[in-house]
Amino acid sequence: MADFAAQLRAFRNKAVSRLNAIVQESTVNITTAIIERTPIDTTALRANWQFTVGAPGSEIDYSLRDLSPGGSATAAALAEQIRAVPAGSVTFVVNNLPYIRTIEYGLYPSPSRSGRTVNGFSTQAPAGVRSITAIEWKTNFVPAAVAKVMST
Repeated sequence: MADFAAQLRAFRNKAVSRLNAIVQESTVNITTAIIERTPIDTTALRANWQFTVGAPGSEIDYSLRDLSPGGSATAAALAEQIRAVPAGSVTFVVNNLPYIRTIEYGLYPSPSRSGRTVNGFSTQAPAGVRSITAIEWKTNFVPAAVAKVMST
């Protein structure tokens, strides 16, 4: 009987480990995509993405810069934080710089005065950032994470 109980514990431990890995990998994937899709000018917007647990982050730091290709430095820092949090935790990926709303919802003046916007949206993010990325959660990020975790 003890052998069966040990087998059940081993099965449970493996299932929990895989669940954690899938949730963490999916969250890393969507966070990386959000960062990569964030338009850059001074790179402050890209560098201000935050990962928090329990409540949305509130930090605003205009001096932050991420000059790495695609925001890989910010993505790597957040990925490390994400991988330390078990599945089931309430987590947030936020950006509190005020102009993230302008980027997301196309609130630039139209017609453009700078030539860097079209119909109110940044030419670097013509459909916003978060909304279009969130649409891909079930179709891209979770399936990719499941495939990666289950192949190991």
